[in-house]
Amino acid sequence: MKRIAFSIVCAFVVWGGASAEQPRQPITAQPFTPDNVPTEWTLQALIDTAMAKSALLSDYAYKIEGQAVEQEWLRAVYMRSQVEVTGEWLFVPVVARDGGKTAFLWNAQSGTDYYGYDLGESSGHLHAGVQWTQPLLGTFAYKAERSQVDAQTAALQHQARMERHRLERIVAEQYLLCLLSRAQVACADTIDSLLVQQTAVLERMAESGLAKQSDVRLLRIEQQANNDMRLAAEQDYTQHLADLRAICGLRADEPVVLPAQDADIALTATADRSLFAETYRLDSLRMEAERQALRAPYLPQLDVFVNGGLQTGDYDRMYRHFGWAAGLTFRWKIYDGRQQQLRTRQIRLRQDANATYRSSASTHGGSTTSACKRLHGNWLNTTPSCRTTPARCRRGNCRYWTI
Repeated sequence: MKRIAFSIVCAFVVWGGASAEQPRQPITAQPFTPDNVPTEWTLQALIDTAMAKSALLSDYAYKIEGQAVEQEWLRAVYMRSQVEVTGEWLFVPVVARDGGKTAFLWNAQSGTDYYGYDLGESSGHLHAGVQWTQPLLGTFAYKAERSQVDAQTAALQHQARMERHRLERIVAEQYLLCLLSRAQVACADTIDSLLVQQTAVLERMAESGLAKQSDVRLLRIEQQANNDMRLAAEQDYTQHLADLRAICGLRADEPVVLPAQDADIALTATADRSLFAETYRLDSLRMEAERQALRAPYLPQLDVFVNGGLQTGDYDRMYRHFGWAAGLTFRWKIYDGRQQQLRTRQIRLRQDANATYRSSASTHGGSTTSACKRLHGNWLNTTPSCRTTPARCRRGNCRYWTI
């Protein structure tokens, strides 16, 4: 009876070992069927797609183009001539009592006894004509205003560059997260194959009395834990891939397949100067240009004008009062109640604050390690046998984390 029971137990153990020796069905990291596999997306292709579909980058492009139009508008205001049509038809009605008779005159030109506006100061008239005006001293004001527009254009171009850098960094981070999750899945598969082999060997040893059944159970528990880790890594991969698709502006149903080989991810620095330090420098230039632009309304303004048309108060002989005139107009603001002085002081305070931020950024800017660099290091430090393919990545400065 004992032999029968022992045989049943051995058969059960052998059946369990055979089940453990069966190869695991690999859980593919890409949730797409072979018939629907698209072209592989490289890191650079994903970055280019994200930039092409970025609404913020398009907005910066429109704003930069608008600054060019702003320069043309300033040139038209301060340096180009203007032609305008003017007209004025004035009626001055009065109640007259000349000659002992009271009468209502809708457009009186003269009188002695009447009720109404003083006809010596205001009388009915018709003015209509065309006037041409050409600024003579607008170049100085135009240069002051243009310097501000140039500084704003440089700031917008730098903001667009910062946004492109931010997109590159975010896409690279998400791409590395996908690679890291996929490497963890591959690593779990490698560990699982080793555990299966060890379990089979240990079961045969247990059958011969050279090992304990508890050791076999511990290996199976380790297998289950490894399966749970693999499932978690696979879920992370799916989530990171969905985030990568959203960042790049791809549709939710658009498949994204990463390259099977994680090779040649060459990350190099783009510039020696910090982008944040460059931001402060451009802000300083912009505020200085704004201070210079404050001088524009206080510069002397001299215009020459020529007009021609009709000016008359006698409508019966209107045809005899066509003519033309020419002259100069001069304006120069001398005192404005200290408005310019207060605005200049405000801008200088902003410049001092910006200089403080710039000094702090140049002192502590290099002490921050970005998440992209950390993720890249984690991926590189993954066991080479667990990665899909040994990566030929170069350690060093990375343009996705250099700021």
